[in-house]
Amino acid sequence: MLRCALFDPTTKTLSTGGQELIAIANASDTHVLWVDMESDASTDEGALLRGFNIHPLAIQDALRQRHPPKIEAFDTS
Repeated sequence: MLRCALFDPTTKTLSTGGQELIAIANASDTHVLWVDMESDASTDEGALLRGFNIHPLAIQDALRQRHPPKIEAFDTS
């Protein structure tokens, strides 16, 4: 299951919904998107995270069953 919250700082409004809010956030430079993913067969979490340009090692960690907290610096070049 995928739940999203989208905050528009211009109007100070919060919208809740599903994957449709991701497209709105991607088209905006100002909106803030929060995504809550709960694993199920219908959601490809890896593809979703890659769409946000998240580093592959961070995606790998996020998709593990157990991921202890840590801080990592990734080379972005």
